Amino acid sequence: MGANAESPKSWVDVKAIAPSLDYINLMTYDMAYGTQYFNSNLYNSTQWPTVAAADKYSADFVVSNYLAAGLKPSQMNLGIGFYGRVPKRAIEPGIDWSKPDAQKNPATQPYFGPAQIELFKSLGVDLSKDTYVKYNDIVAKLINDPQKRFSQHWDDEAKVPWLSVQSADGKTLFALSYENPRSVAIKADYIKSKGLGGAMFWEYGADDNNQLARQLADSLGIKH
Repeated sequence: MGANAESPKSWVDVKAIAPSLDYINLMTYDMAYGTQYFNSNLYNSTQWPTVAAADKYSADFVVSNYLAAGLKPSQMNLGIGFYGRVPKRAIEPGIDWSKPDAQKNPATQPYFGPAQIELFKSLGVDLSKDTYVKYNDIVAKLINDPQKRFSQHWDDEAKVPWLSVQSADGKTLFALSYENPRSVAIKADYIKSKGLGGAMFWEYGADDNNQLARQLADSLGIKH
């Protein structure tokens, strides 16, 4: 029997339910909400920090807390997203829900303007509906954009790639964070170093010619 653990809210019950479970899938993605920039960062970034302490998520943070709550490493499968997200703080105020009157006093203001929102819409991503972008679309539409409107970056603290766009006044705007073969290989090494049970991912159909799935299998030593 297995279970999915979407957030640290589950920690309080871990010790009680752990003996009944073979594994728990840790959904260590979809973290690009509130004042967080990254969707699936392995560690925190000082270059692109959160503002609200409650948003300071990372895959390592989640794993460490579940270990502290009594879960065995072998019972945990690290979640890997085969997609990226535009940070919510790019298009919405970042709310620090730990503060009184939080909604009336946002911690951050959105930094995307109409030009950036329209750019994503022209590529088939309506940010008013969802910030989810499949890895195959990231490669085909953003990284390989003929107009070169996106620049590729690597955050060596967070251990994940990200893309930027330029503002009208030439500022670098954090546009999207995602996984690529390099970050997947690092997460596989993390899984082995921590003695975790393995990995899970969402979703197979978002991969680009099996690049991420193949890298994950190779790095974990799984024949395919």
